[in-house]
Amino acid sequence: MSGSLRILIAGGGIGGLTAALALQQLGHRVRVFERARVLGEVGAGLTLTPNATRVLQALGLWPALRPTLVLPECSELRDGRSGRRLAVRELGEPLAARYGADYCHVHRADLHGCLVEALKARAPDALSLDDAFIALERNDTDGVRVRLARSGSVEGDVLIGADGLRSTVRTALFGPAETRFAGYVAWRGLAPMQALPATLREVPACMTIGPRNLLLRYPVSAGRLMNVACMGRSEHWAEESWSVPATHAELLEQLEGWHEDAAILVRAIPAEALFKWGLFERELLAQWHHESSALLGDAAHPMLPFLGQGAVMAIEDAVVLARAFAETATPAAALACYTAARLARGNEVTRLSAENGHALVPRDESEFQPGSHSSAATLGLIAYDPLNVRLPVAGAVTRGAA
Repeated sequence: MSGSLRILIAGGGIGGLTAALALQQLGHRVRVFERARVLGEVGAGLTLTPNATRVLQALGLWPALRPTLVLPECSELRDGRSGRRLAVRELGEPLAARYGADYCHVHRADLHGCLVEALKARAPDALSLDDAFIALERNDTDGVRVRLARSGSVEGDVLIGADGLRSTVRTALFGPAETRFAGYVAWRGLAPMQALPATLREVPACMTIGPRNLLLRYPVSAGRLMNVACMGRSEHWAEESWSVPATHAELLEQLEGWHEDAAILVRAIPAEALFKWGLFERELLAQWHHESSALLGDAAHPMLPFLGQGAVMAIEDAVVLARAFAETATPAAALACYTAARLARGNEVTRLSAENGHALVPRDESEFQPGSHSSAATLGLIAYDPLNVRLPVAGAVTRGAA
């Protein structure tokens, strides 16, 4: 598509910023409206598989991001109660050679900060903070007009809703739909690496599994910090916040009966740096775009974290969206092409993530079968190349949930 479109993006998270960079690289005039007053990603560690790292490399982010990353040589699977090693997975150079891109761990704030700095360098006025999307005032084939908390009424050629699980753009396009508690509570924290014994530092990337709980650890921030995350079964979640201060005592109670390594990890997290939140789901959508507006990332397909592909899918969405604009003649054709290319994959990975949660963290101890779970690698998800995957004929929209 020739010419410079005015593209409005609601949401300045990883998906929204990646889309902004990819679209700005094509010459489009991008504006990102973020509801937060201060930039900073909630959360701790992320795993980036080759289907995402190849995109970050193509966007020119690797030189700035690489010093913050950890590229693990292997990862372990262990039994939560005995601590016994169940399996070792080779990563590092063999995996990079197979897929043509790296597998790595990153602190979410490091990745987010890199995206922000890149956008500021290329388009200094593109990011507007404390500027939540309020309403969609016009949305037709000629463009959009949106109302924002600080900027007021703004017109553009296209609106992209990258505003997360509780997306207000999604509601504006497709009507209200409740989120539902998925039956898991997650805890997260960052432990200083020097606070851990050598036995936990030697093979730092490890997933430990047991009935009703999953415990992850892997290094981030160039190996200075250990990301610790626990996903446990729970019957309810009453808090409204997505990130509530937690205590060592409650997480240790959740992991009662586990091997002593679990307690060592939990106690190494500074008390003020331990948080919890409930995991929620939404119904899968049969369409991601309407007229001149579309959804991206969690706004389109919020997924549970049991395949480690949430941020990765948003990055995939972003670059395929940009390619659709490059390979079609009109904004309407681009959004149709994007939806056709991404909807089935986004919904399928969302479904697979939920299924993997049931295998990893079943409700009943009798259903726990170590080794019955899948991974993004065993499912073939990381072989996907969003930079080169063939895009469908413009306008041929995939309907229905995958």
